[in-house]
Amino acid sequence: MQNQITVLSEWMARRGVAQDVLTTGMPGVDRQINKENLTIHSVRKLTTGLKSKYTGTVLLDESWALGVLLWCLKKKKNHHFDLIHVHTSGVAAPLYIALIAKSIMRIPLVLTIHCTRNLTYEPMHLLDDKIHSFVKKLEIKAVGTADQVIFLTEKTKTSFSKILPDSSNKYLEVQDVISQHHLHFQRNPDKKKLFSSYGFDLQENDRIIIFIGRIAHEKGWKMFVEICEALSQSVDNVKYVIVGDGPQYDDMLKQLTEKRLFSRTLVTGFIAASKVPEFLHCADVLVIPSIHEELGGVSIEGVQAKVPIVASDVGGLSVTFHHGETAMLSPFDDKDTFVRHILTLLRHPEQRKQLAETARNRLESVYQPDLQLEKILHVYKQLSNKKENQEWMI
Repeated sequence: MQNQITVLSEWMARRGVAQDVLTTGMPGVDRQINKENLTIHSVRKLTTGLKSKYTGTVLLDESWALGVLLWCLKKKKNHHFDLIHVHTSGVAAPLYIALIAKSIMRIPLVLTIHCTRNLTYEPMHLLDDKIHSFVKKLEIKAVGTADQVIFLTEKTKTSFSKILPDSSNKYLEVQDVISQHHLHFQRNPDKKKLFSSYGFDLQENDRIIIFIGRIAHEKGWKMFVEICEALSQSVDNVKYVIVGDGPQYDDMLKQLTEKRLFSRTLVTGFIAASKVPEFLHCADVLVIPSIHEELGGVSIEGVQAKVPIVASDVGGLSVTFHHGETAMLSPFDDKDTFVRHILTLLRHPEQRKQLAETARNRLESVYQPDLQLEKILHVYKQLSNKKENQEWMI
């Protein structure tokens, strides 16, 4: 979600849309970053510093929400904004903020649902399960209050129309898009040199299985480690790459050590988005074992890179891809099926190539930024009553 918000805000800035983006920020990074038509504010308040295996920091979302609330109250009198755009992913805090910010600022609200509690989201722990029904109702309230609601897939949009049919006239499908880093990446990186820069010895005939994503429960990293363990018992010349960081990073390292996979696995931790295509273009198979996934931005990056995909048959992945034609799909909790699909692709290079090329030919044009994000720009213009070349702020 964060990557898609970055792509959207930078795309809008290039088209003259002045934006203030309110984020949690990161330690060691400036609290305010100024670019042309784009100011990024780190607004978190009263962070606990206590670690959480699910959000990274205990009450991090609530800390962000408090910061947004205070920011809106401060800016209400002396600053004019044309609209608010809130991004949600099944978490309560942004839904509260969507309702409160619209009430405070009294301007149109655009709500993008990257993962819906009512249709896609799976609770991550006991407390999350206890509040699940409440957050579902909160999401419905926010959707009903918003002036425009954006869903990532036609399936989700249609399904939500059955939950809240009276608001269906303001529903819009806007798919995730391919970032500029992937669109303009020069192919055929030097694999050995790249891996060597991380202190990892890669042999000429090694096959590379890659996972890219947040090291968090919902992304299925535990399943990926189990898949790697099973593959290692069947194939000798396979290496694994895990690109990403997250609240369960240390747990992942522990499991890799316990399963004796460390010597075969390159773990990059957090890397800049501009570096991700280098690893993706080195891969033989991209594995996406998500427990729930509205669409899966990394999947369309895999399509762009012409890397064959083995993914969970969940959410938007099951709609976007056709099993055996554009990807290999598996139940998210079925390790054996994941392994079987990966082995099939490794042992049949022509099938691997055909799967990737078919996916690229069918799907690449759908996820172009200009095609999808132009829809959101049109929404901004309608809600703000702006004409071409007028200044505006969101």
